[in-house]
Amino acid sequence: MKRSALFTGLVLIALSVAIAHWARPSRDWTTASAQAAKLLAEGETDLRAFRWQQAERTLAAAVEADPGFAMARAAHAEALATLGESERSRRAAQQADSLAQLLRDSAERLAIQLRLTAYYPPLAASRDSLLDLLEGQRPDCLIVAITRARQAEQRRDAAAEAAAWHDALRIDPNFAGAWNQLGYLAARQGRYEDAEGYLSKYAFLAPDLANPHDSLGEILAQQGKYERAELEFKTSLSLQPDFFPSLLTLAQVYVERGQIERGVQLLEKVRAQIAGTDWERRVDGTLMRTYYDHELRDALSKAVARWLAAHPQDWQAAYYRAVALGLAGQPAQASAACDTFAASLPRAPWFDGTEATRDRAMVLVHNCRGMLALEAGVADSACAHFAAALKASSDAAPSETWSLRLNHAKSLLLAGDPASALAQARAVLDVNPRRLRALSLETRALLALDRRDEAREALARLREALAAADVSVVEAFENASYVRELSATRPAP
Repeated sequence: MKRSALFTGLVLIALSVAIAHWARPSRDWTTASAQAAKLLAEGETDLRAFRWQQAERTLAAAVEADPGFAMARAAHAEALATLGESERSRRAAQQADSLAQLLRDSAERLAIQLRLTAYYPPLAASRDSLLDLLEGQRPDCLIVAITRARQAEQRRDAAAEAAAWHDALRIDPNFAGAWNQLGYLAARQGRYEDAEGYLSKYAFLAPDLANPHDSLGEILAQQGKYERAELEFKTSLSLQPDFFPSLLTLAQVYVERGQIERGVQLLEKVRAQIAGTDWERRVDGTLMRTYYDHELRDALSKAVARWLAAHPQDWQAAYYRAVALGLAGQPAQASAACDTFAASLPRAPWFDGTEATRDRAMVLVHNCRGMLALEAGVADSACAHFAAALKASSDAAPSETWSLRLNHAKSLLLAGDPASALAQARAVLDVNPRRLRALSLETRALLALDRRDEAREALARLREALAAADVSVVEAFENASYVRELSATRPAP
């Protein structure tokens, strides 16, 4: 499991908590309670296994057994963060930090504080110095290797990230989660066969865990191998019925096959399970992207309004206000809201002023402006903004840029450049040949280029991809003007 935000407009926002694994035996941490030490060890095992609900309960019991146990509070803060309980996590992290400062063992204090940097903003700015200090005292501490890997991932240094994960395996050969991360790293580089190999090894080493199957399912789904992905998600859920990330991505598989009703029903079921947590926003993002991709404007408007009512002070609120105003046909007001969003980004919780976060902010702003221009029918502006967004995300994974590419393709068609639109659509199809929106744009671009035989072949692939789709989805495609035009003519004998 490794998630990022799912609404088309927020392609590159990594809202997911950086799940860390801290394999140092609990007896090495300072506590006066043998029971608290035992519970910490059990809770850490559950965290590593992605059994988040059980981990949270066990770690809460560890804290209750010894309220002064700094590492138990840090672990509990992490468990709360994974469940999307950000405010409770922040309070637990603050208590852990206060307790850590009282410890005599400087290495223990540094390890706890370094762990907290993943989800406690007051310590995040100290990550580099904490890491250097801990590495100097305990170079073979697993937390050092994991933090090095996370840093390399953030700056898109694939070689350094791979080296750090392999270093983690050297320190702890039983750290099966490293294979999970190596799998995602390979997928980000487009090496899907390698990714599947890593994740299959993860599943072999951890046969009782849901997460290996969830991760493998996600990588398969990115490639359009939906049937195999569905089996992996169902295997994940058979092992851990409450593992909602698998439910979430299974719903996406249904949506990608055009089974909108089934997908939305499952998303709403997940949404009810995780109401009030940060994860709920991810479900909302998936719903909004579903409505956007399938041009369900009324449903999209209602979903955006619901999001704004629930999160009026969120750092993304100005973005969604811009979307809502654009959908309402108020381009000037929408543009002003997008300007407000752009000006607010340096205050976003993830913005640290580095080149990586500046690029991320640039992508978000250009994508917002591009979507508004596309909605207003201003093709040249839309093209320019989507091109700029893609340039700023040039080193991003294919799974993070396909929505941008398809928006760019749509704007290029509108601007009268079907050849460039075709290139964008096919770049997406090279990774996932069953993505419906990409197939539709490929067909339209080929028709605009008067390459009708190729357009019919693309239309045949689109119809094949729609084989399991809802009747309403199939009818919407069949009634599209480009499909009617191709269907009304026959190839020359």
